[in-house]
Amino acid sequence: MKFYKLLNGFIASLLIVSVVFAGDKKMEEDIDELEDRVSKVEIKAAKDKVNFDIDFRTRYDYIDYQDMSSLPQWASTMMTLWSFNRLVTPGTQAMGALNDGDLIFNPQFMGAYQNILGGMFQPMAEAGFINPDPNGTPLYQIAMNDLGVPYFTNVMTGSDIAKYQALFQGVTPEKYDKTNKALWTNRLRLGFDSEFDKHLRFAGRLSMYKAWGDATGFRWFNGQMSSMNMDGNDASIPTDDKVRIDRAYFVYQNNVLDTDYHWHFSFGRRPATSGQPNQHRENWKNAAGSPLVHIINWQFDGASLGINFGEDFILPNHAFKLCYGKGYEGGWGNSASYSSAETKDVDMMGFIWQLYNDDTFNFVTNYAYGAGITDGFAGTVITPFTINGIDINGDGGYDEYYFTANDGGYVSRFEARSVIGDMHLGTALLSYEGERFNAFVSYAFSKTIADGRSQNPMMQFMGTDGFLNSYGNQEDRTGNSLYAGVIGKFGNHRVGFEYNQGSKYWFNFGGAEDSPIASKLAVRGKVYEAYWHIPLHTDRFFMTLAGTLYDYDYTNSGNPMGEPVKISELNGLDSLMPVVDKVKNFSVAFNYRY
Repeated sequence: MKFYKLLNGFIASLLIVSVVFAGDKKMEEDIDELEDRVSKVEIKAAKDKVNFDIDFRTRYDYIDYQDMSSLPQWASTMMTLWSFNRLVTPGTQAMGALNDGDLIFNPQFMGAYQNILGGMFQPMAEAGFINPDPNGTPLYQIAMNDLGVPYFTNVMTGSDIAKYQALFQGVTPEKYDKTNKALWTNRLRLGFDSEFDKHLRFAGRLSMYKAWGDATGFRWFNGQMSSMNMDGNDASIPTDDKVRIDRAYFVYQNNVLDTDYHWHFSFGRRPATSGQPNQHRENWKNAAGSPLVHIINWQFDGASLGINFGEDFILPNHAFKLCYGKGYEGGWGNSASYSSAETKDVDMMGFIWQLYNDDTFNFVTNYAYGAGITDGFAGTVITPFTINGIDINGDGGYDEYYFTANDGGYVSRFEARSVIGDMHLGTALLSYEGERFNAFVSYAFSKTIADGRSQNPMMQFMGTDGFLNSYGNQEDRTGNSLYAGVIGKFGNHRVGFEYNQGSKYWFNFGGAEDSPIASKLAVRGKVYEAYWHIPLHTDRFFMTLAGTLYDYDYTNSGNPMGEPVKISELNGLDSLMPVVDKVKNFSVAFNYRY
């Protein structure tokens, strides 16, 4: 009897547990359903406020530098010893010095490069480093026991800079090739925008652009502005894995009588990169930036005020916009802001004028004026050596220069030292969009007004101390550039061919161009490019095959400092930093966009 009671109790307990378990299960299902519904509401509410888009790209680049010019090995060793203050050493009479303790050339260096240096003593004598003996003592013997007093120590006087320049001008550069067989990069762009109503909206973009295997974010200076991290390119050049604010701005617009005619103004981090006609290379349906890329591809902060006249105006979709940007802040955060020295702000202003656009033909112009262009921007970079100057008597000129090796590969902060002049930039773009192909042609000019010498000791030593001028010259320069392309449409495939050519004195603000080499539109020479956009899964995932040939005619493309020198006429002073003649770049990229 007890057994049956126990059995009934056990069965009753199972029933109670099963009922409770079933209730818990039902409760969990209800909670899951409620969470799913709430999540959907929250996501919808978020999307109603902010829209997001993702642009992610992995790219492989093969880069072949051809006929690069730089100092020959003996001169490079000489520069290294000099920067470490070991090119001249205290000697003894047994070593050939006239008196014990006199400075003589490093005996090991002289012994290693005796044959080569023998041909350098005559240029040294002509430059004033050696005083020839009227009694006929060989220059080599004089160099062994008299040269280096006081030359080639780590201290140079201002009056002797010209001698050093003349010496290096007598050095013949050596040529070599350099190949990077595999440069891999990841680029992530997270765009977002929020439209409060038809009058007010906000847009922004966060960017990470990482070179595989790079965690520092700093690069050795190679003579190109793209090797420096600065405000104008910090989100556009491959570095580390940090996420940076590429653009962030609001737009307020006021429609007139509910028509297409409206005016608008905007402040913030401007959409100043990847403007027309860059959308063809990037495989976008529309341009991603406002300024025409031929003259401005550069990140900056600023403002705009524009008028859209609408479709019913005399010319379809006529629009005009005034623009302002701050290129450099000279009064805050720089050394000049805490001293009596003064470096002015760099102000950029201009307009974008769309004269005609009927969805087939588009004609637009862009003009910019730069006031108070400085000899640099605030940025960080690594250089193999540094040159500093001291103004002892306060007359505005350096009396002594100090030459020092960067023996630890330390990162240096560079900033503007002086104003070098003003400039004008202008361009006009005519483009065509058809069913079978697209085409465009763009012409641009630059006009620089030189008015000031750089106070950067390094630039003074290298002679590149003026706005497209060298060695103290102050001449205005005019440059021009032609840019054209045609893009064939084969289903969803796009095949494009582009060509651009810049003159000797051509200069633009193109330092934020998406290139592992340098801005192609800044080239003083010719560039040929071909690309093929291949859809892999709808238009959201595609592959791009591209090949580009850079053919430089002159030095310092994209750099405002120094007079450009013809590649075939380079000397050692021009080649203190490597100078490239031609570059071949082949790439394969996989793009995801949503």
